[in-house]
Amino acid sequence: MKQLKKHHLIPIIIIITSALTVAAMFGYENFRFRSITEHYKAGLVKDFLDPESTKFRDTKLVSLQPTFLERVIYGESTASPSLRKNPITGYLLYDPNSMVLCGEANTKNSSGAYTGYKAFHVLGGEGEAIAFVDERKGDKTARELCEIGNNVIYSPS
Repeated sequence: MKQLKKHHLIPIIIIITSALTVAAMFGYENFRFRSITEHYKAGLVKDFLDPESTKFRDTKLVSLQPTFLERVIYGESTASPSLRKNPITGYLLYDPNSMVLCGEANTKNSSGAYTGYKAFHVLGGEGEAIAFVDERKGDKTARELCEIGNNVIYSPS
């Protein structure tokens, strides 16, 4: 078996280090997506009569920001402000201010009965969560707002 020379090890070490760095960044992104989802859910239910009993379905976190590939191809014109702060992670990480939580929520009324699932849309980044809920029959505002962001980045189970 041939012995590897020192100059052959350097590219191997660089590739392994790069792969581990990218894996760590995507693990961090998944953690961020979960915490932003929880932050948005808390902002949605804070004014409900019984926030703890709220049921969610079809929940997804979408980004209004271009995909990673679009950011690389089109460059800084479509990138988030985080790209200007850090060109390396700016391309890889999503800007929290471009994230929107969509789905349906079912909460209890004053009689303790569930009111039925209603579409919701929550935005606000890491600041205060701003929620829109389709309250009336035929109201499609929240659902339509959610369809603007077609880049699903996290879908909690």
